[in-house]
Amino acid sequence: MLEPNDLKKGVIFKYKDALLEVTDYSHTHKGRGSATVTIKVRDLLTNSVLTFNFKAGEKVEEVVLERRAAEYLYQDQTALHFMDTANFEQISVDKSLLDDKVGFIKEGQGVTLVQYEDRLIDVDLPPKVVLKVKSTEPAVKGDTASGTVFKPATLETDYQINVPLFVKEGDLIRVNTETGEYVERVS
Repeated sequence: MLEPNDLKKGVIFKYKDALLEVTDYSHTHKGRGSATVTIKVRDLLTNSVLTFNFKAGEKVEEVVLERRAAEYLYQDQTALHFMDTANFEQISVDKSLLDDKVGFIKEGQGVTLVQYEDRLIDVDLPPKVVLKVKSTEPAVKGDTASGTVFKPATLETDYQINVPLFVKEGDLIRVNTETGEYVERVS
């Protein structure tokens, strides 16, 4: 069993027959009253977002998740296809489950498949990935004078991102998969 203070970002638990992942956490303590933990969660089975308040002493059920190493193969109109690197089994994942992660996955990339009771619930990506810039506008002299230091770019996975002016087409850049932001240019 987990206490409210254990429910940090990324923790997965079961509450009222729902499988939930914590996306935001805040702890408040007012005067002589008891502490309250407010969490924002994503239901891993329905993909809905909910908010809960827990008081000190309440408990939620901890879940045991199975993690499997896999390699991304390709995608079609409805699903992304992975290969389990241990037994070479091909696994299909509905695109709706990975909406926010599709832009960071490219062919041949290693990922971790997260399962609960033989049901795939999530795909863990590395914290940062290297992707190639497919298209971006060239930098224009004087852009920095107006305070504009970023420009839009399209990556090889068709993900749209803002990059510094010095980044050009064909450059490899490192992207944070949690925030979706530019980190650095890779030489």
